[in-house]
Amino acid sequence: MADRICGGEETVRMTLRNDTDDAPSCVWRAQGALLLIRLAGPIDLSAAGTLDTMLQQAGTGFRRVLVDLSDVTHFGRTGLAFLTSLTRTGATVQLTGSPDVVPLGQLLTAAGLDKAVLY
Repeated sequence: MADRICGGEETVRMTLRNDTDDAPSCVWRAQGALLLIRLAGPIDLSAAGTLDTMLQQAGTGFRRVLVDLSDVTHFGRTGLAFLTSLTRTGATVQLTGSPDVVPLGQLLTAAGLDKAVLY
């Protein structure tokens, strides 16, 4: 589902969702140089296609990316690969809403992303 919300700058919102209860989902909105992403569910191999599609549709040129992890139930290698892709765009990447089930600091440090991603 995609809809355009009119206002000062053009905003595009895209929701990619599977039909199962514990399926990963990704909602994003691009507004000017800012990309807002809200992830939910398990961010694992089953989320890879959804995240790749989101990156392709969102495009590039963002100076700042804010990723909300409030509703994430698992954050594995696929999530780390997604963050790596975001950092390669040259944008400042910041995470918010890290759930207790995800040892985010440890994961980012182990992946070498602790200096590239703000959390």
